[in-house]
Formats: sequence, C-alpha cells, structure tokens
Amino acid sequence: MDDLIRVAMNARPTLDSSDHDSVIEALNEGLLGRGPQGEAFEKELGDYLQAPDVVTVASGTVALQLALMAAGVGPGDEVGVPSFTFCASIQAIIAIGAKPIFIDNAPSSLALDVDDVLRALTPQTRAVMPVHYAGRHVDLSPIMPELDRRGVAVIADAAHSFGSVRADGSPMTAGAEWVCFSFDAIKNITCGEGGAIIPPKSQSGAAPRLLRALGVDRENTDIRRGDYIVTMHGIRAHLAEMNAALGRSQLARFDRTAADRRRAWHEYRRRLQAIEGANIYDVDIDHTVPFNCAVTVDPALRDDLVQALRARGIGVGRHYPVNHRQPAFQVYDTRPLPNAEWAGAAVLTLPFGPDMTRQQITIVCDALAQELLDQQHIRSRVA
Repeated sequence: MDDLIRVAMNARPTLDSSDHDSVIEALNEGLLGRGPQGEAFEKELGDYLQAPDVVTVASGTVALQLALMAAGVGPGDEVGVPSFTFCASIQAIIAIGAKPIFIDNAPSSLALDVDDVLRALTPQTRAVMPVHYAGRHVDLSPIMPELDRRGVAVIADAAHSFGSVRADGSPMTAGAEWVCFSFDAIKNITCGEGGAIIPPKSQSGAAPRLLRALGVDRENTDIRRGDYIVTMHGIRAHLAEMNAALGRSQLARFDRTAADRRRAWHEYRRRLQAIEGANIYDVDIDHTVPFNCAVTVDPALRDDLVQALRARGIGVGRHYPVNHRQPAFQVYDTRPLPNAEWAGAAVLTLPFGPDMTRQQITIVCDALAQELLDQQHIRSRVA
C-alpha cells in the first residue's frame, strides 16, 4: 500500500489470501449460522488463551452484555465503568437495565484508577468493568478481596487486549473475572465482527451459551428442525460460520501479527522519544500486544493538532471522548472525574497496525513533530 494512503488511516483490517480462502470455504459448506467453524474456533481460542471454556458471540459489545447477565446483573443494579472508554461499554450496561457509575482515570494516565473503583462502590453495585485500554492489563488484585466481600463481579472489557498477559506473565483469563474480547474489523484479530466470553475459572459458559441462542440449548437440540425447548430469556447473538472461519484464519497466524504490532509500537516509541510535548502511553510492551499507539499532548493544543495533522493527511484519532459528557449519558454524570477529563482532552492516537512500516511511522512522527512546533509557536505569539 502507498505510504500516504496508509498514514491517512488510523487503523485498518489486516487480511491476506488465507483469510479470503477460509471465508469462501465456510460459504461453500452451506451452513451460515452456527456450526463446525464456530465450534472449532472456540476450541482453538481456548487452547491459545489457556481457558477451559470459551463462548463466541456476535460482537464484543454483546459479549459484555451477556457476561453481565450471566453474572447476575440486572435492572436497577449499578456497574462501575471508566468514563474514558468506547461508548460500547456503557451501552452494554444500559441494555440490561443497569446503571453505569463512572470511574476516574489514574492521574496523568489513560488507565482507570483502581482506588477510585472502591470510592465508586455503593450498596447497589453488582459489578465493575475494568477496560484494558490499548491492550495493557488493569490489575484489580489489590482490591479483589473487598470486591469479593461485597459480592461485586468483575466483567473485564478486554476488547483491546487479545494476546496480552498479566504483569506476572499469567494469561489474561487466569483470574476470577469474566473476560470479554472483541473481534471487530480493526482489533488484534478480526472476525469482521465478533466477540468472545471467557467465564471465571470457577464457572462454566453454560449461561452465556444459552443467552446467545435465545435461551435454547442448541448443543443438545436441533433448532433448524423445530426440535427445541426455550429454557430462559435470551437474545440472538451467535457467531456466524463465515465470521468464525475468518477468526480461525487470523488466529492461526496471530503470533506473527503480535510480533508485528510490538515492532510497530517499539518504532513509535523510539521516534517519539525525540519529540518534545508528545508522551507515549506505556502499554507495558513486554506483556502486551498493543491495540493502538496513544500519546498525550497539551490539552490546549490537542484539537488544533488533530485538525492540522488531518489536513496533512495523517489519520490521527481522539480515542476516546469521555462518556459522562456524552448527551446520552449525562444523566449518569454524578461524580467528579478530573483525570478522565484530562485523558479525553489530551489523548491523540496515531496511525497504527501490524502492517505499519518504518517509513510510514517516520512520516507520522515527522508531521507530529512539525505541527507541535507550529502550534507551540502560534500559542507563544498569541501569549
């Protein structure tokens, strides 16, 4: 791909001929709903993640929704969630009639403040939803005894973090929380659209498996022939065969993808060290497969930088605007969140992916360095 075309994209799917062949093969099998591709994908995911049970679903958002339901969260319950995250996390909570309680970021960080999780708890809190921003695991182990004492479930939004591990090297799925992955178009692996739920070690995936299938036990009945019994409330959220086939193809070469993502992040870090005023978010790269490359800049300059860089053809992003200021969620704006507001105003995401070359990263960083200087000069003249 031409360098200037690539740097204009903040992110893009990374596909090759094996992906196309896998999807065509699944289509030729003639079974488009749930079938052997989905079953094989769950087994292969379980092997890779060292997880005894995996439930694939139609999206990362619905993975969060079904995990909340399986954990017993329902209408009127409260769920602690960072304000600095994609809006899907909030929508999953609202979809089941629960109430999001926004949690602040750690100071000068893009990660949530673990201490603020405890400050946000009330007698109505049934779950908390840490978000592993950029792929870095958020460690709640210091507060898990208190969460357990209060009967608060943990539903980890791991949409960014497929392939990452905990700081001690153990699998992301090794804890007592529900872990939810996203496989949308630009995630670390893609199914086109899809997601997965990993239940806690002490539980099985039976509940989310029923929930994704309209409450029908599809493992032991034939819904296509009308031979089924509805055992509980559910929604239609299975992963279709062609999506599962694409995921299997992506997973088969994921080690190479992970290495390329780390290589691109390392190159960005090397280049950004020489750029004053742009601070790369530390993803703990030895334990993380990075989803994106986020930097923080002076909030007073950020929006002008975005406009100037986009005018130069650099596809920078603002991931994410804080949710407690969104019109749909302002009713839940009940706590001071100064660090989240700083993060939402300071963050700048650079074009990123496993396909990024050194030359493309150089183009992005040179443009960022020049625009930072220009914006600082403009600001100094105005002052």
